[in-house]
This record gives sequence, C-alpha cells and structure tokens, in this order.
Amino acid sequence: MGWLLSSDRAAPVEIVLQSSQEQEVLGLVYSPDGRTLVSSGESEAIRVWDAETGELVRLLPGHPERVRGLAMSPDGKLIASSGTDGSVKVWDYRAGRLLHTFTNHVGKWTRDVAFSPDGRFLVPAAYNGKLSVWDLASGKVVRTIPMPGRTADVLFTPDGRSIVAASREDDAPLIRFIDFETGRVGLALNHSNMLADIAITRDGRWLASGKGGGEVRLWELPAGRLVRLLQATEKKGIVEAVAFSPDGRILAAAVNNIVYLWERASGRLLHRLTGINESVNSLAFSPDGEELASGSADAAIRQWRVRDGKLKRLIGQRPPGMPVTSLAFSPDGRYEAQGTANGRLRVWNAQEGTFVHERLGHEGAISSLAFTTDNTWLCSGGADRKMRVWQPGNGSLSAVYPNFDRGDGMGTLAVGGSKSWVATATGPWGGAESDSSIKLWLVMFDRPVRVLQGHRAEVRSVAYGPRSDLLASLSDDGTIKLWNSVNGDCLRTHTNDAPMKVLEFSPGSKWLAAGMSDGTLRVLNTNTLAVSRKWRAHQRFVQSLAFSADRRWLATAGGDQTVAVWDWNSGTEVHRFTNVTSQYLPLAFLPGQPVLAFAQRDDMVVRTRRYRRSVLPKSSVSRWRMAGLQSLETVLSILAARR
Repeated sequence: MGWLLSSDRAAPVEIVLQSSQEQEVLGLVYSPDGRTLVSSGESEAIRVWDAETGELVRLLPGHPERVRGLAMSPDGKLIASSGTDGSVKVWDYRAGRLLHTFTNHVGKWTRDVAFSPDGRFLVPAAYNGKLSVWDLASGKVVRTIPMPGRTADVLFTPDGRSIVAASREDDAPLIRFIDFETGRVGLALNHSNMLADIAITRDGRWLASGKGGGEVRLWELPAGRLVRLLQATEKKGIVEAVAFSPDGRILAAAVNNIVYLWERASGRLLHRLTGINESVNSLAFSPDGEELASGSADAAIRQWRVRDGKLKRLIGQRPPGMPVTSLAFSPDGRYEAQGTANGRLRVWNAQEGTFVHERLGHEGAISSLAFTTDNTWLCSGGADRKMRVWQPGNGSLSAVYPNFDRGDGMGTLAVGGSKSWVATATGPWGGAESDSSIKLWLVMFDRPVRVLQGHRAEVRSVAYGPRSDLLASLSDDGTIKLWNSVNGDCLRTHTNDAPMKVLEFSPGSKWLAAGMSDGTLRVLNTNTLAVSRKWRAHQRFVQSLAFSADRRWLATAGGDQTVAVWDWNSGTEVHRFTNVTSQYLPLAFLPGQPVLAFAQRDDMVVRTRRYRRSVLPKSSVSRWRMAGLQSLETVLSILAARR
C-alpha cells in the first residue's frame, strides 16, 4: 500500500508502503547518493529499494541463512553482506550480480562487515576469535589478527589507519583500535557491559558505543576520553544499534522498540521515535542527514524525518501483496484509516502525510471502516463478525461489539444520524445462513439499541444520509430499503430487476447511487426510490462508490479492474484509471479537498488530486511531485522509466 499525495500549497509529502522482508530487518545501508536503500534480515535474500519511492527494485538471493550485516563500498558501487552461515558476499547490487564469496577464515557466525576507506579491503566481524583482512582484488586473506572471544562489530577509522573492533563478551567487553599495517592493539576502551554496536563520525573525532541498560557512551578520539553517558528511558533494554548523522551533530540509538535522537555536542534529547511494534535492529542516516532509516523485528523499514522526528515512509510490516480491503477519512479530514485482508488497521495523518499507528485487532479481513461524525471514534467491521471501536489518535481499542449468534455479521457498517448510531449488517462475505437484520448501536454500548427487520436475505450494504436519520440498505433479496433509524420504520422499498452490490447517498441525501452486478449505475430519488437515471459504469460489477463532499464528483470501482470518476451533475466520465489490479477496490474522497484515494493494487493505495489527463515530463520525478499527481498512468510510466 503506498501513497502519492500532491499539494498545491507546498512541496508534497510522500508516503509509500511497499512489500518488505517477511521477517525481521537486521541490516540497513544507504548508497552514497541517497537514492538506494539496501536491507537484509531473517530471510536469505537481500532487498534493494528505491529510497525515494519505497519501491522494491531488486532481490539478491544467495545466502543460505539469514543475513546479519551489510556494508556499502565508499564509491557506492558494491555492497558486502555477511550471514549466519559464516560467508561474506560482495555484490554489484545495481546489476544484481554476485562478484565474490568469501568463506575461509570467516567463522560460523559473521555479525557484521566493513570496507576500508579506499575500498580495497574487507573485514568481517566474526565469532571465530580473529579478524581476517581480505583483499577484494585478489580474493585472498592478506592479514589475520587474533581477537579474544566474539567480535560484535567492526569499522575503520576514516583515515584507514586503524580497524576498530568491538567485543561482544559479557564480562569484559572492549573496543580495540588495531593498527591496520602491524595488527597491534593501540587504544582499548573498556565498555563494561554487553557491547552491541559502535559508530564513528566522519572526521574520526567521536565514537559512540551501545550497551545494556539502555546506555550509550560517547568517546572523544584519539585520546579515548569518555565524554558523556546518554541514558534511554528503557533502562532494561539493550542498545542494538547506534549511528551518527553525516555531519556528526546527531547521534541515534535504538533501544528495544524506540529510537532516540540526541544532539551530540550537548547531549540534549531531540526526539523519541515511537510507534514501532517490535525491537529495532539497525539504523542508517541518509547521506544528506535529512532522513534516518530504522529496521525492526516487525519486518518493517521506517524512514523518519530527522528535523521533526515524523515518520515519512513505511516499507513492509506485512507479507508481500497483502490486500487493502477498506478505506475511510475522518469527517474533519485529519485521519485516513486503512484496513487490510489480514486484520491490520493503519491510521495516517491525512494532512501531513505521516504515519500514526498500526494495530492488529481483527482475526480476518477488515471489510468496512467508518468514523463517527464528531471525529472521536473509528469503527471497524470485520470478517470475524465483530466490530471494534478505536481512538484514531492513539490507536487504543475502546470497545468490541460481539456477535451473538452464528448469523450475525459486521461486514458493512455506517455511522450517522442525529443519534450518531452505528448501523451494521452482514456485508460482502455473508452466506445463506447469515442474519438479514440491520443492527443499530450506540458507539460505547455493547448491545444493539434497535434491530431493523424486513429484508429476506443477507444485507450487503448500508449507508446513512449525510446529516439525516435516513438509513438505506441493500440486500441479496433484490430490494433497497429506506429507513427512519430513530423509530425503526421502513419508509420505502424498491425492488430491482438486477442484483446489486453497493449503495451510497449523495451529499444532501436527495439521491441514492446503487452499483449493480451488471456494471451499471442507477440513481434513485430518495423521496420515491424511483430510478431517475442509469448508465453503464463498468464492464463487470460495480464494487465501490464514493462521493466528493462538494457534490461534484462520483467515483466508482469495478470488477473490470478500473476506477472511474464521473461528473455527478451530467453523468459524464471525467477520467478512468485502467491499470487497477486490487482485489477489493475500496474508495474514499478526502473531505474538503478534491482528492480521491483508492487501492491501485493489493499493496498500493494511490491518492490523486486531478482527474483530467495531462502530459508530464518523464525525465523529472521532482517536477512531477511539484506539479501534483494528475494521471496515474503517467506516474507509473515515470517510475518504470526510473527503474
């Protein structure tokens, strides 16, 4: 699922969510130009990403076990990877070619690997009691340096004169500065407790080391003077990763599932990066220092804005291709909620384009989402026949509406009316045994306050009229019913001659739009439920409908894998997106703005502001971003050209 969000007021915020590691992320590294991000993890393959879009560019399979360490050569042409199988591999990652495999003198567990500053040599951090220095040109070991115990991390000083090796022994962990030419140990720093990771500034003046107890130590070089102890609030956690910004002004550290950013000179805490579900294993600053990437055990890569600590991009956190099944914006336009086929609920700040949180609450697909009219609650209905009520800001679960019998369904829901009730019904996954009633709930009361009876088959869709007590329902019995939700009276019934899939009120509640199984769209007058007009919208069934708040646009999504935007007054087609491959095709308009969000494919949600076709320069993605997203086909061709 990814976003492409344009803005006429300022440079757009972009959030992209793409498929990532299926298991935890253990290694991260940026290319020197900042355009590429490489990740490794529990799975054997190394993944190469476009750092500007989050698109997966290439897979590099080759390690038989998980890949723990990654390093980029100084010229940005090669990456080295180290695995738990004891091998080190060198890749031309742009071409996807494996160049070298080093196995001798490495050890059964290779935690990390480092290039020399001139790019000629490679040194792995192994658990075999020695450091092996490899000549990349010849593929031979040119030097072996004895090392007591296990080596947790290894790096070179920027001048290339010393190898810095960190011991992972619990009793007396040391940081050793080893002369590259002679192999002799010079400076040794006693870290004292569970050393996990080290980092050095580009000018070679400062060294950071992470340890148990959530503590980071800052050392001044070359004297090796301990300058400062930086303490995380998670004192029981282990600092698994540390990193300096390219200018050396900011120090980042990962403790459990929180990332800390400190000002190096003063020790002042700048940001705590939270919202990560599991422990963070790796950190990497972009070359310009504007972004920090974190890799975590929840199979996600997160790219954060350093200036304000906001999440800019989320890559992964789910199996590849997980379908997006539902979309909804809050009435004030502040939040966008997205539900997935594996029961995950994701909430984004719709104005800033920043990720807010993700929660796993349903045992099956989230088929419907709706915010309350006062923006206080978010309701989700799922295939597990339960409805959950969430606080959108912090993601806390406030209530669970139970299913009382096997026939109960919560697959479709709507919020509205003077009582701010929630209407629930079977939804799209109902069967012959499903309950055909509609239940009305108070948001924070776990029993329905009213049950509407009248349909003779499962109810596929329900909708509240904007700012009214009118409730419409559509059933597999071939009828549309209009209800007074306050007293429960059925006001009108319309019988269709063709099966129906979905319905939606127009703004103002004067009209009902019904999407049909034959691909047509029918517009009914709510006073009479008579069909006022109809037209063919899709070659196959109409699956989703959405109106813009200004009453100008109607969007439809069909089983023919297209999304169409219509001028509501005239019924003329304005634009059609034809490369849509999503299975579920949810749609939503951003309140107050002519922005449509839809699932372009199972793992991508696209936002588009304009619906007319236009020709944009394919050679400049930055010009496209400033201009705004005007044609999905154009944007996809740009991304394909950049690959």
